[in-house]
Amino acid sequence: MNRRFALFGFALLLPAPALAQLAMNQHPAENYRLRAEYRWFSTTLEGTAAKGVLDVPGTTFDVKTDLLMEDDTTWEARGTIRFGAKWKLRGGYTTLDYKGSATLENRIRLDDTTFQAGEEVSSSLKGGYYGGDLEWDFLTSGTGYLGVIAGARAPDVDVVLSSPALSKRELATYRPVCPVLGVAARLYANRVSIEGFASTFAKISGRKVTDLEISARINLSDRLAIGGGYRYLSFTAENGADFADFKVSGFTYGIELGL
Repeated sequence: MNRRFALFGFALLLPAPALAQLAMNQHPAENYRLRAEYRWFSTTLEGTAAKGVLDVPGTTFDVKTDLLMEDDTTWEARGTIRFGAKWKLRGGYTTLDYKGSATLENRIRLDDTTFQAGEEVSSSLKGGYYGGDLEWDFLTSGTGYLGVIAGARAPDVDVVLSSPALSKRELATYRPVCPVLGVAARLYANRVSIEGFASTFAKISGRKVTDLEISARINLSDRLAIGGGYRYLSFTAENGADFADFKVSGFTYGIELGL
């Protein structure tokens, strides 16, 4: 489904007339040195994980069905530095913060702590999702651009389980730094622009990240825009019997400023 979504989105972004106007100057909104964006991210969380100790494997648990973690609206910030006509440095940060409270139906062993079935357990998943890319726009015109990106993604997540009544608490940390390659594009039509990107890479040492987005903006001026879209990101980290597989997706909305 994700591949079909990405292909459909980029098919909309890249009509033939846009590719045929390569000799034109860039759109006025692309004449910036620094671009900053702040957005709210109404997320849906999915994920499973396990973490043991020494030769004792941990229990696989689901953050929704076992821990009853609740979806939440978070935020993200992005910045782009433009140097030259076709080169950009892009960076971003998305905060992740989820909580849950449940009576366990099954035993969960996390690291060297065991939470038994029937215990009241509080849980949290907190951290951030960092990203950085170098982008080369090999096609540019007055109606937009098409570029390739190369960079890295670095999720940094702590999962905590605690049973206050029994004075139990355990922490598992997942930091799968992953390289990515992908494409990015933006198409302008008067005051409206449509943008998308897709980035991922083959699994290396049990680590993989996928990051997709499509969004639309209303350009209030050449320097200020508001808009919204849809984003999907996932990351996997495996180390023997220990693993984490988390997915975050949902609609976004926010403001963009170019200088």
